Amino acid sequence: MKICTPGALEGAFASVIGGAPAAAVVFPDQVFKETNLDPRVDQARKQLRSGRAYYQKDFDELYQKVYA
Repeated sequence: MKICTPGALEGAFASVIGGAPAAAVVFPDQVFKETNLDPRVDQARKQLRSGRAYYQKDFDELYQKVYA
């Protein structure tokens, strides 16, 4: 029996079987970071904090859409 040693290169991209939902499990920190840097999420967060007519429910739906 051969033993395989997995490796990774910094800055390399990986494909995850199962697409974005699986990637969120395999690379949660990266997906969280990219989601929070998305301009749509940033703008929605600003609207939510401003007190204008924007609801937490709407923010949550957008966040989940971008996260997925």
